[in-house]
Amino acid sequence: MTARRFLIIHNPVAGRRRHKFVADIVAALGDLGCLVTVQTTSGPGDAIEMARTAEDVDVVAAAGGDGTLGEVAHGLCLRDGERPALAMVPLGTINVFAAEIGMPKKAADIARMFAEGPLMETALGAVDGRHFILTAGAGVDAASVGFLSAWLKRLVGEFAYHVALVRALISEGGTVFEIEVDGTAYRVSSLIVTNASRYASERVLVSDARLTDDTLHVVLGMKHGRWNLVRYGASFMRGKMQNLPDIKIVPMRHLSIRSPSGKPVQLDGDNIASVPVEIALSPERLQLVVPG
Repeated sequence: MTARRFLIIHNPVAGRRRHKFVADIVAALGDLGCLVTVQTTSGPGDAIEMARTAEDVDVVAAAGGDGTLGEVAHGLCLRDGERPALAMVPLGTINVFAAEIGMPKKAADIARMFAEGPLMETALGAVDGRHFILTAGAGVDAASVGFLSAWLKRLVGEFAYHVALVRALISEGGTVFEIEVDGTAYRVSSLIVTNASRYASERVLVSDARLTDDTLHVVLGMKHGRWNLVRYGASFMRGKMQNLPDIKIVPMRHLSIRSPSGKPVQLDGDNIASVPVEIALSPERLQLVVPG
């Protein structure tokens, strides 16, 4: 087997600044005979351009959180011609993708997976042409992204997300969205479009969803108001949300969010777009490096 060539795109502010973890993976890949180049981002959008213009590599690995991974995935989709495979060095506070594919935890094991692991084709979603690999959504989850403090994430980790969620519930908990899913209209308090079974943690939200499936799923909160959103969140934390009678999970290929105008829409944990938007299964596909 020919040694793989890697570009690692490192977001230095992801998670708890785990520079040594990245260095350990680079060293282990070198020991396995792989050629590795590391590029460091300095702001939003850098990873997109680095992935789009990468040359003479077999794999582009996003070293960061799920948002960095989403940027790299989008950059690969913008390439002309052959596309390198996609991999992830999980550095974020929460790493949904790593949990979804069952990534190993240790640097040496990740390096061996990168060097020797098989490739798996993944479907992708797109919001007005911007690709995502895991989730897109509007409602309290997107609003909470705007309240998420980087310094608090570094200080207290996952608890920062709970603080942001409370603030989002106070400010946006009464919002009602007018949407259409594959021709059917709904009025909902929240919506999460997912390409994966997990959402925002290692907890499973849609047990039927798979990265390899040629479909997306949307999770709809059918009842409105802050109390129902709190109830949905509590059920999610217990792993029971998909069993609620007023949660509707719909396989989908196209979704329009029509109103209210201006509300944020998150892609892979970053607010990228705003209502009105079109969310759809993308015709593009990427190869992922996965555990053997």
